[in-house]
Amino acid sequence: MPSRITRRQAGKILVGGSAALLLPAANGRPSVMARDCKVEWRVNPVGIDSDRPRFRWCLDTGQDAGPVRQKAFRIRMIGDVGSGQADQIVSDSGWVRSSECRWRPASALPLRSHSRYGWELAIRVEHGAETPSVQAGHFVTGLMQPMHWNARWIGAEPEGNILGKAVEWRRPIQDSDRMPLLRGQFEEAAPVQAAFLSVIGLGQYTLAINGQGLNDDQLRPAWSHYADSLYYDTFDVSNFLRPGLTVISAMLGDGFFNVEGVKDRYTKFMGSYGRPRLLLQLRMIFADGRERLFCTDDSWSCAAGPVIFSSIYGGEDHDARLEPLGWRETAIPPAAFHPVSLLPPPGGRLFASPLPPMAVMGRLENPKITALPGGALLADFGLNFAGRPHVMLDRLGAGEKLVMKPAELLGVDGHIDQASATGASEPGYKGIAFAYTGSGTAGALEWTPRFTYTGFRYLEMEGVERKNIRALRGDVLHLAAERSGRFACSDEGLVHIHQLIEQAFLSNFASVLTDCPHREKLGWLEQVYLNAPTAFFNRDCAALYEKIGRDMRDAQRDNGMVPSVAPEFVEFVRRDGSDTDFRDSPEWGCAIVLAPWAAYRFYGDTMVLAENFDAMQRYAAYLEGRAVDGLVDFGLGDWFDIGPSKPGKAQLTTRAFTGTATLFAVLATMARIGALLDRPADAALYRRKAAAVKDRINAQFLDPARGIYDRGSQTAQAMALALGIAEPRQQHKVLARLIEDIKQRNYHVSAGDVGFYYLVEALTQTGGADILYAMLKKTDAPSYGAQIAQGATALTEAWDAARHASQNHFMLGHAEAWLFGGLGGIRMDFTRKDAPILIAPQPVVGVEWTDVSLTSVLGDVRCAWRQADGEISIEASVPTGAQADLILPTSPSTHLASSRSMRLGSGRHHFTVPLAIASANASNLT
Repeated sequence: MPSRITRRQAGKILVGGSAALLLPAANGRPSVMARDCKVEWRVNPVGIDSDRPRFRWCLDTGQDAGPVRQKAFRIRMIGDVGSGQADQIVSDSGWVRSSECRWRPASALPLRSHSRYGWELAIRVEHGAETPSVQAGHFVTGLMQPMHWNARWIGAEPEGNILGKAVEWRRPIQDSDRMPLLRGQFEEAAPVQAAFLSVIGLGQYTLAINGQGLNDDQLRPAWSHYADSLYYDTFDVSNFLRPGLTVISAMLGDGFFNVEGVKDRYTKFMGSYGRPRLLLQLRMIFADGRERLFCTDDSWSCAAGPVIFSSIYGGEDHDARLEPLGWRETAIPPAAFHPVSLLPPPGGRLFASPLPPMAVMGRLENPKITALPGGALLADFGLNFAGRPHVMLDRLGAGEKLVMKPAELLGVDGHIDQASATGASEPGYKGIAFAYTGSGTAGALEWTPRFTYTGFRYLEMEGVERKNIRALRGDVLHLAAERSGRFACSDEGLVHIHQLIEQAFLSNFASVLTDCPHREKLGWLEQVYLNAPTAFFNRDCAALYEKIGRDMRDAQRDNGMVPSVAPEFVEFVRRDGSDTDFRDSPEWGCAIVLAPWAAYRFYGDTMVLAENFDAMQRYAAYLEGRAVDGLVDFGLGDWFDIGPSKPGKAQLTTRAFTGTATLFAVLATMARIGALLDRPADAALYRRKAAAVKDRINAQFLDPARGIYDRGSQTAQAMALALGIAEPRQQHKVLARLIEDIKQRNYHVSAGDVGFYYLVEALTQTGGADILYAMLKKTDAPSYGAQIAQGATALTEAWDAARHASQNHFMLGHAEAWLFGGLGGIRMDFTRKDAPILIAPQPVVGVEWTDVSLTSVLGDVRCAWRQADGEISIEASVPTGAQADLILPTSPSTHLASSRSMRLGSGRHHFTVPLAIASANASNLT
């Protein structure tokens, strides 16, 4: 039966009631199972290069057995094929007394490159029996040390002149080069017992063994600043090799490694790390103990391939007449092949990729196809997505050319309009296209671009008749990471907002978090921390945020400055070499501190903090050094806020306020990180510095009589509240002024890219759920509803969905934090050591029910509530082995930071609260 709680009982429990009331003893001793067993954030990963790998698991009783807590665990690692220690114990943790379901060896393990290892897990639970040791999973190592690489970098031609690092204003125009084909072959009479292959092809690659593709539907490798870091992929190819001849073949594309400028094709910038190249090493292990390596070297051959144009921005052109017949699998290379050139390394250190690939994760079938005047066809996929077209034709004659032009919008003439995808000032086609020239081969053909993608909903097709199109679909590409959260709600408008945000997030979910999937595809850093909840509630981003940390460290300048984009493929500098505000802005560079902190709070692993701490210190020192009279006044400020002028740089809030508030956030966070990493001197130093900056802000920007910060904008008021700049005695006035501004604007947002995050956070913390709900219900601009009303299917760059701006942009997705963490009621924060899970739903009038779930690192969390018959019923699920704090909607000022909560053990919990109590949660602070 659900627990029924009166107003008086609820108050007693929240103030200091016994948690024992909420932790009934388990009946019997339920069997405990481990699930979601992972190594380095992945299930059975292929290709890790850490000699101190991290192991993680969740507990499951398979039933609602009440509270269960792990008391101790034991992990044993067993050698497998290639390790030289087959069936032997490589490592034994012994019994580790801990309730945490994770372990990292204290010292390096003797792991061998290109080898498989298994691991076993045994668990002891409180008041329960010890589980037997069971096989939890396995992993395959990559190349554990740089010296283990025997392979050589190869390419189709010598290096030649390199364009060098990109700067935005450089626009050289050159001819497009055909992309290279590379192949190597060997003979082996004996069958392999196991075979592991590590490879990196720059900028992008596809790989095949005897014509069988390993990654045809994927975009590999992960992007990086190639002069500092290179991410190779590892495959278990044991089932790809057969006795006899083996041909390994690769096609290369330019990607971000070589961004060229070609006439009539769009590109954001031009810059190059060098010509496309390949590095590959294969280890074969035989049953008799023999081993063999096969590597890229000067025995390989190459040819110019059928991809005659490759651009991460402008698309891809393929001429089927130029592809040598059978080149991926025949014994003798075709006559067009010649010896490869040995090339120098690009400069970066090689790392095993920590990420799943960017891959085809969905297919949009059967688009609506209509004829346009002039003979072209128009396909409408019904959704603005990141991906590429996939077409099947009955025929295409030799030399006949199919051209496909993608776009987010249509012009008034019904043709595609690429202005929003390119930043062009005039509508129409602006240089993004996918083209295929037929070879005349009999029979149907099938084609999709290999080395690029873009954002689009519409596809204009030239050179083909409707009757010859056998099939057309849109292949949706994003990082192949696991879904983490699910949101359902009785209010369809909120569901549409969630879908709008999720679609924009997935469209920008690559090996970096891009801003848009077409015009820039750059990793703008402000969204990495401001939209961290949006990312975490939708997909598993733990490994991605660790990789982004390295991207930021690679981009950091000698003086400590962190550029606004990482990897920094293009430098936003003036012609004299000085930085523009687009390169150096405190609200962007502070991601080096605030993004790892957000990842720690959600996932609970301090490595992301430890790895970045030195870089954090350097950036904090840089930002302090830029202050003048204690104020930081440079950069972009609250980008794209809603002021009297066209959106762009901040209009309603001074740069000095947002910049100095950001300095405070950096220093205050550094103090907390220092304490977590057991660096008490650093923690104390940063606490003192943060306090001094806070005092300076309040002295400079606060009107204490009216509770107004700076100009009284939504951004200024919200930052003061969310960051703790406003003293407790001032918080009521500051919040009242924030709500007054919102109401004066008829519940419309005026905050921009930076400020809206803090507005959502401030209102979530201070019981302003009804205010947020009213803002999200608006359907006229500026609002999410206005975007939906104008037909948007992904979040747009501008609040009013202006046509000149991107129609698939990630940066304004902050409402997701409230949909999941406020209205839905689930938050994760590992600074709350004993109970990182917080369940605190915020019901509002107008929403009948919500049902939110999260697959967290501790297991599955769920919060569902429903208003009916004068009551609110709440169902909360806490993962096995975990604890959660519950805050019921019983106070008109239920602050999430409040300690008035009840502790829940694992299992399902039901509560019923009188509606009159919960209704008091509506904000009446004005």
